Amino acid sequence: MKKSFIKLPIILFALVASSCGAPANPSTSSDSKDTSVTSDTSEDTSITSDSSEDTSTTSDSTPSEPQISLFSKTSKVYTKSLTKDVYDLKTYHHKGFGDVPFIDFVEFQIVYDKVSEHTRTFKKINDTNYEYISTDEKGKFSFDTKNDTLTVSGFNSFMDAIGINNGIYGCISQNSVSLYKGSEKTKYIQKGGDVTINLKDYGFDLVSEDGHLYMSIGTVNALLMPLIYNGLAYNGKDFFLNTCMRDFNVSVYARSGNFGFSWPLSNSECPTAFKKVDNKLTNETYRFEGLVGHRDDRKDIISISLYKDGTGSLRGSGTTMIYKVIKWKIEDDIIKMVADQCGYETTDMEDGLGSPVDVWINTKETDYGKNTRSSQISAENYRELCLTFDHFYGLKAEKNIETFDKYFTDKNLKDRLLSTNIMEYEDAFVEFIEKDIDDIHSSVSGGENIYSSSEIQSYISNKCDSYRGSRYKAYYQEINELGVLRSKTKFTDSYIVEGNTAYLSFKIFTHDEKNTHPINHQDYQTENHEAAVKAFATSVQANPYKAFAIAFNDFGKMNNIKNVVIDVTGNIGGEIRCAPYLAAFMTGDPSVVTRNQFDGSIVDWHYKVNLNGDDTFGGEGDTFAGKYNFYIMSGANFSAGNEFTTMAKINGFAKIIGRKSAGGSCAITPKNDINGLTYRASSMITLMAKDNDKYFANDNGIEPDLTVPFDNMYDLTQLDAWLNTLN
Repeated sequence: MKKSFIKLPIILFALVASSCGAPANPSTSSDSKDTSVTSDTSEDTSITSDSSEDTSTTSDSTPSEPQISLFSKTSKVYTKSLTKDVYDLKTYHHKGFGDVPFIDFVEFQIVYDKVSEHTRTFKKINDTNYEYISTDEKGKFSFDTKNDTLTVSGFNSFMDAIGINNGIYGCISQNSVSLYKGSEKTKYIQKGGDVTINLKDYGFDLVSEDGHLYMSIGTVNALLMPLIYNGLAYNGKDFFLNTCMRDFNVSVYARSGNFGFSWPLSNSECPTAFKKVDNKLTNETYRFEGLVGHRDDRKDIISISLYKDGTGSLRGSGTTMIYKVIKWKIEDDIIKMVADQCGYETTDMEDGLGSPVDVWINTKETDYGKNTRSSQISAENYRELCLTFDHFYGLKAEKNIETFDKYFTDKNLKDRLLSTNIMEYEDAFVEFIEKDIDDIHSSVSGGENIYSSSEIQSYISNKCDSYRGSRYKAYYQEINELGVLRSKTKFTDSYIVEGNTAYLSFKIFTHDEKNTHPINHQDYQTENHEAAVKAFATSVQANPYKAFAIAFNDFGKMNNIKNVVIDVTGNIGGEIRCAPYLAAFMTGDPSVVTRNQFDGSIVDWHYKVNLNGDDTFGGEGDTFAGKYNFYIMSGANFSAGNEFTTMAKINGFAKIIGRKSAGGSCAITPKNDINGLTYRASSMITLMAKDNDKYFANDNGIEPDLTVPFDNMYDLTQLDAWLNTLN
């Protein structure tokens, strides 16, 4: 029977509505910078446990008492939802780490195998050493519990072992999807080397007892979750994977307190405080009240009355909203309601709100649902952040960050990130991601947290806006400026022909698995040009492959088309897998170069593409190269939009005109800390540009080959005349 699995969404490049700097391999390049963590660092930046004892275990001696308590309890691991793929996992107690849970690696692997596409082999070497080996046996994690070190060999094989072999990042010999497949030209520009991490530098302890390897949740979350689901949260009772935490119903259950409240409305309309109050009507079973409103102006009170007959009502105090509760029931301390939207009393709610809506309330209050956390959990969470960002954040070297512990100290964030007060911690984290890092890709997802009340969530959501960095603001300011320029011209449609020039415009790179089939151009014929323009406009956002086929078929019938301009101005990015296929319309050899920050490897990926649906990849008719003069109009194009211009610059299949691209070189990965705070970060996979023979992370954008010699680059008449002078 095929195992269920969730593919790791690490191959996304952009702001769609896929973690710390990596140690470069010092043996592979003379000018590569060694940013690995070593045990002989001159500054002790570790966060240590309260115990001053040496907790390591050697083959020659044993401690006077066990480090891991014999006491264990069984927790649940929620991987997809509260009902699907839920597994048991024991947690153990370490005498030096308070209430921080430790996990038996073998037991963790059993859960991992149930939800992963590929199993791995875990074995004991001796009393202090263990190995975790990938399916192809080319990748290996070596744990040394005596010295508390982890050595990673063949890191790419670990990534490939979880099924990421159908996109930009995958096994260079097996990459294939129906749209394109890996070419024999793909090669390592620089092979990755072994990476050794000294966990003592972070205050972590690997423990071997009775032939078992034990790791704390922070170690698991930092080192293993980037390979699987990007995050594991713990609420003092159960574990929740990142993909599960993003389900608002699950996050309510995970918070387990303060009457966690879920409602599919915008953050500005969610209650800032929510409490159970005494019943006011004889037919009420429950009554809840909370303040609601926009940002800091929260004056309206929403009340929820649940009646004994299984119905109820949700009502604002005069001006906000009215809902009728069709039915409600209570299961495992969760009140589940279905509410039908009645007539508006005001028009200030979001358009398109679905009806009916589901509302969940967690009636259970526990120690894990409050606004504070223990000092041990605070320290563990800080250790995990430092380790994660040191080794899996893709722009650590570009931002000249030595270690993130030092960075947090220099930015006066460390004490706040270590705070037991959740609001103070989250405020510091938002400031770090949104203001200090400010790479546009990295952002806080809204303040979800297993400790957070709805009041904290609302506060953090508003803080994200106030902490936006200068780069973020400049990026969206340029998008607005370009929008104003465009509005002054007739360049309003996404497909236009003017003179000898055809213009194709799109705002996001979309890669839908349902649409990843070879394009047979006969399938996308249109009756006339007007029909092609409409068909392009309706499909370009959902399926740019189809849109491009429609357009190329259409202007391919015209004898006057000499120039094709692909307009990506204001393109916010999307799926990196989309760019190579779209590039295939313009070149027979689409390629992209990426760097893995973790091990320092650099790969030049080449692809064979099947455009005409004849089952031959890279054959005749699989590109329009040489038939037209191709140009890419650039400006405020970010992430995958930046990737497209970078590919053109390296491959030379199109001239870049307009403005400098907005940059954005890293794939993004959804992540969460051990408290369940969800965020996105620029991951270890980094897009590379080339300057002569030197590759560099292209985070700041690509300069155009040609600057448009008139004020408004959307003036199609002038643009067509100018392009004709270049040929």
